[in-house]
Amino acid sequence: MINSVIEKLGRLKNQFFSGIFYLAGLLLVMISLAAIGYQLFLYLQNGSWTSMQLRIFLQYSPYPFYAWVLNPESWLGLHKAVTWLLGIPLAFACFILGYLLIKFSDFLALFSD
Repeated sequence: MINSVIEKLGRLKNQFFSGIFYLAGLLLVMISLAAIGYQLFLYLQNGSWTSMQLRIFLQYSPYPFYAWVLNPESWLGLHKAVTWLLGIPLAFACFILGYLLIKFSDFLALFSD
């Protein structure tokens, strides 16, 4: 009896988190499409493509991280990796992360059946 209740609660938890991950992934895919749409709008307006990279979120990061990215004094290999990641196009990163979250939600849904 207790085992079946615990099992049912576990399935409900998996369904809940599966739904949360699915919605987050769907939101990220929509953000990627909106970013491409905004870039297309700017292109049609100005005649030049405006690049939007993850770097635009750097200004919202905590100050020590921001200062380290601008002028690293240590962890130089990690700095190269971080600057490479910050150079990825925003729409591409949002789309890939959203897709992975949707697939992860499908994986979690397998355990709720």
